[in-house]
Amino acid sequence: MIGSTALLFAQTADPVVMKVGKEEVPLSEFEAIFLKNHPKDQPVTKAELDEYSALFVNFKLKVQAAKLAGIDTTGAFRNEFNGYKKQLGQPYLKDKATEDRMLDEVLERVKTDLRVSHILVKAKNDCMSPSDTAELYKKALDIRKRLLKGEAFEKVATEASEDSYSNKSGGDLGWFTGLMWSYPFESAAYNLKKGGLSMPVRTNLGYHIVKVTDSRPARGEVKAAHIFVASAATQNAEEKAKADAKIKEAYAALKAGMSWTDAVNKYSEDKTSITAGGELPTFGINKMVQEFEDEAFALKNEGDYSAPFATKFGFHIVKLVSKTDKKPETAREETRKVLQKNARNKVIAEAFVQNTKKELSYTENTALIGRIKAMEAASKNKTIRLSALDSVPDEVLFTLGGNSYKISEVSAFIKSRMPRAGEINYCNLETKYLNPFIETKALEMAENNLENKYPDYKALLKEYREGIMIFDMMDKKVWSKSVEDTTGLKSYFNNNRGQYMWKKRIAAYRVIGPDSLTLEKVKKEAEKVVSGKKTVTYLTDKFNKKETVIVVNEDLKEFGESAELDALGTTPKLGNVSKSKENWYFYIVSGVREPEQKDLKSAKGIAISDYQNYLEQEWLKELKASYPVSVNKDVMYKLAK
Repeated sequence: MIGSTALLFAQTADPVVMKVGKEEVPLSEFEAIFLKNHPKDQPVTKAELDEYSALFVNFKLKVQAAKLAGIDTTGAFRNEFNGYKKQLGQPYLKDKATEDRMLDEVLERVKTDLRVSHILVKAKNDCMSPSDTAELYKKALDIRKRLLKGEAFEKVATEASEDSYSNKSGGDLGWFTGLMWSYPFESAAYNLKKGGLSMPVRTNLGYHIVKVTDSRPARGEVKAAHIFVASAATQNAEEKAKADAKIKEAYAALKAGMSWTDAVNKYSEDKTSITAGGELPTFGINKMVQEFEDEAFALKNEGDYSAPFATKFGFHIVKLVSKTDKKPETAREETRKVLQKNARNKVIAEAFVQNTKKELSYTENTALIGRIKAMEAASKNKTIRLSALDSVPDEVLFTLGGNSYKISEVSAFIKSRMPRAGEINYCNLETKYLNPFIETKALEMAENNLENKYPDYKALLKEYREGIMIFDMMDKKVWSKSVEDTTGLKSYFNNNRGQYMWKKRIAAYRVIGPDSLTLEKVKKEAEKVVSGKKTVTYLTDKFNKKETVIVVNEDLKEFGESAELDALGTTPKLGNVSKSKENWYFYIVSGVREPEQKDLKSAKGIAISDYQNYLEQEWLKELKASYPVSVNKDVMYKLAK
């Protein structure tokens, strides 16, 4: 039984609000779950607390039963719970301050578009030694010195840049904005003033010297539609003239009042967009050829369209459908999602790992790491074979959180990630394999410590754990049982037959035929059925002598179920021949059917639902008899405002 407020509970900073079986529920847990389901702008009343506490007690009783049944010890439960646990822990396994800083940085950068040129000194390969890297950096510095002495950037880029895409155009990369280039390259560009030169910037491609040649307020994104007439470079003068004349005719038609959709259907040759009125996917800068982009972004008002213009693909008229104008909070959350999938998210992850290493008192065996580096540097190809690690004493490589990790564990980690069987040479062993191994261990420890570090995460995990346990128990005790226990369902239905009654119904027959002409003939004969001279079997006997021509089905509908039958009423009569999506039909109204008992087949859906409620209530009665429940209302009412 549920006890009164006179119960004596320990007075603590987080007092016990109820006790269910052996579990004591602190007020903080009850409050957190209660407030999740309560409107923030409304006061909390004692009546609401009483109502919710009854539901919460039932919840906890089911948890007790699930624990006793060992639900949380099964493999299926552990797999499902661990999946949720992994997912719920992700927001806590990142450096929030670094993420917010980078998010602010991106949102500021995307307000401006930059036109950028660069000179690239390509990395030789993925296995560059420190000396190779230094040589590459010096080469980039020498090129920068030429620029500082006054040589034109375009000239030097054409001569020295190893980017085959841009060196033909003097290093010009066109316009870009935040999140379009690698993070180091982007940062170098946004930290420059117009005309300034960066120091050599390292990316996975090599070293870049970056120059900003222009800037403008960001164009953002637009949705546009176009009318397109193809005109390839291979066409002769006559064909190009015909294409030019066609796009001008389309423009003249628009000016004369033809609708945009009609003009698209008549003139556009872009088969992929015609059915959508010429509409294209939303795009930003550098997504379309420059001429098309410039014309689209030049349009000011929705519905405006350009004069005809040419691109390398042919001739276009472009119409502005809409411009992107996101609210700051919407833009921030959308950008956060993009950032999480962007390569620069690695910076956020690395910041978290570094902080975790400090918290866990990371130390490394610098002498051992030095020996491994020396082996790598001494090899002809600046690589190290995996078997070479076997010659290194299996000493402790690093310690983390009081745990020691040996070189043999790193070798096992590498072997588990081998792209193929057998011996493999590895370059940059520290960067590619040792550091990721350390990061993996740091993340594992951080993840295992989340419940101790974050009370809200611990509470959320408990909520999920208990929710999964209850779901499994409800399925076993209620949902599956209500379907599988056919004897119990029949017994419940028979004991409660009075709840399952048909209301007064319109009695009719639906006559279905192949076409309207046939049904009009049938309808004439059906007058004999309405008058009482014949039964409906007369119709099927008459028209289905050689083959089935018509089908007659009894149709009983409660008032409100069929507007068509409601309109016909209950007096015997014939409805009009009509066409549904499936067939031709008409109704024969025969009268009214008085309220009557449903059979189990007719009431099965609602009967199963009622039987489930019955099973749940009976189960709760058993649980309340097995597990004593006490609620301290004095403590609970502290939440009332």
